[in-house]
Amino acid sequence: MAAAKYDVKKFTSTNDFELWRMKMKALLVHQGMYEALLRESLFLIRCLIKTRKRLLQRLIVLYLKQAMYSFKMIEDKSIGEHIDEFNKLILDRENIGVTIEDEDQAFLLFSSLSKSFVYFKDTMLYGRESITLDDV
Repeated sequence: MAAAKYDVKKFTSTNDFELWRMKMKALLVHQGMYEALLRESLFLIRCLIKTRKRLLQRLIVLYLKQAMYSFKMIEDKSIGEHIDEFNKLILDRENIGVTIEDEDQAFLLFSSLSKSFVYFKDTMLYGRESITLDDV
């Protein structure tokens, strides 16, 4: 059997896309390549979805990390409100599987306090080898 020659012109924005798509599909089916291309396309779509999920998760982790390490007390807020916001940041990170050790949490909270708490910080740290968030 002689190979049939199909003349499908290159798609340009002036062509009818639906007609071009039908002709290309017919050509691919005729040559036995349609199923292979379809499987390959599905594989690529799955890979893109996985990559997008990983990228989104990484962006969330980086955002929460930036929020945690740049967290500072606003002078107008009470210490209770500040601690509530701090705990929310900690819980947000734990919800995505990122934990911070207790001593590190204590130091992050200390470093976020305003300058008016300098004596409190000195008193809490004086004579201690380690500190926990509960101590604070």
